[in-house]
Amino acid sequence: MKLAVALLAAASSAGAFTPGSNGVRSSTQLNARQPIMAGNWKMNPATEADALNLANGFVALLNEMADTCAMDDVEGCTEVVLFPPYPFISKVKDIVSKEGITVGSQQIFYEDKGAFTGSVSASMVKSIGCEYVLCGHSERRTLFSDSDSNINAKVKKVLEFGMKPILCIGETQQEYDLDITQEVCAMQVSKDLKGVSKEEMQNVVIAYEPVWAIGTGLVCDADAANEVHKFIRTVLAKMYGDEVAQATRIQYGGSVTPDSVDGLLAKSDIDGCLVGGASLFSDKFARICNFKAE
Repeated sequence: MKLAVALLAAASSAGAFTPGSNGVRSSTQLNARQPIMAGNWKMNPATEADALNLANGFVALLNEMADTCAMDDVEGCTEVVLFPPYPFISKVKDIVSKEGITVGSQQIFYEDKGAFTGSVSASMVKSIGCEYVLCGHSERRTLFSDSDSNINAKVKKVLEFGMKPILCIGETQQEYDLDITQEVCAMQVSKDLKGVSKEEMQNVVIAYEPVWAIGTGLVCDADAANEVHKFIRTVLAKMYGDEVAQATRIQYGGSVTPDSVDGLLAKSDIDGCLVGGASLFSDKFARICNFKAE
């Protein structure tokens, strides 16, 4: 598997295809939407030295792989995205840029500037070379009370500044137990993408992350995850038409490991993974990026 790598800090459209009836992705389907892997470092590691060691280790492992390629070499490539915290962006970028790796941001505020202590703007992260921004991550929703209206404002601000949002959606444990996964995902997609045009959707990635499966030891199996991804496409089809729905890349995020990645990426509607803990280990994340679709 060829790799196109993008490293994202604490912040392509592809042709449409018809999923196979058995939910298994064929080699043709795999290349219809460019796969995208993302590693979210969250508030890790503890020091700048640790962050640089992690970046160097990851780059070294990628260099050992026979088939790597730059981000603009889309055909047959997997785009890889990482998220180090804000203080490490510039120095991490210095390490990885020569390998065709870029940086982005885990979070922005939707205002351009002002008295918003502790916040960063889209222009700030754009000015240091960020290409992607996470919007609506479950931890921002639950720990920092990020509302759908705020997430929507952030998504539009990211697009306004020529960057690409990765919109995170997903149900909590309570919502899962109530069997309202579809209702929650439909509501979040419709609210968080309000005002985003059909043309802008080519730069939007969606990450489905069942909150109950993040760092809990609980597992959402590949078949169940794929069914949710299919449902998300039906929501997108109602909003933007089937062509956009089938072209939009949808990642899965929920305790992804080297052991689970191959089964996930074999599914028809799973186009990549948003990886948390495993991305803090160079060998584990390199293996995830170099997945082998079963």
